[in-house]
Amino acid sequence: MVEALRKAGKNVEFVEFKGDGHGNQKWSNNLKLYREMEDFLAGCLGGRSSGFDYFELASWAF
Repeated sequence: MVEALRKAGKNVEFVEFKGDGHGNQKWSNNLKLYREMEDFLAGCLGGRSSGFDYFELASWAF
C-alpha cells in the first residue's frame, strides 16, 4: 500500500517496528506509534502536539 501511494505521488508517513507482528506487543513501540500518530494528526488538523513524553526516556528498558 505504501509503495502504491508513493508511486501515485502521495506523501506517505510509514512506521515499522522490527520484531513485532500484526499488532505491537511492546509498550515502548506503542508509545512511539502514538507519538507519530499525534504528530501526524496535529499536522493534518492544524492542532498541536506535545512532541515528547517523559516515558520515551525509559522506553528502551522495556
